[in-house]
Amino acid sequence: MGFGEAPTVTKAAVVIAVIAFVFNIIGFAAPYWIVFDLGVFKYNEGLWMVCGNSCNTIEEGLKLLKSSLIYSIPV
Repeated sequence: MGFGEAPTVTKAAVVIAVIAFVFNIIGFAAPYWIVFDLGVFKYNEGLWMVCGNSCNTIEEGLKLLKSSLIYSIPV
């Protein structure tokens, strides 16, 4: 049984899976996903980097967030 003899639902599922895979690769390769341009200030955020006035990796941003959360815990 070849692909040509497969049911239409199976063919559609294969096509959708291939399209999803392509979008997944594009998403991981894109430098940023969200762009805010307010004229004076431009902000880019993606999976790996956050850029405003300077660029930081997501890991550096998480370290800053964790260190600031320590001081916000009520005692």
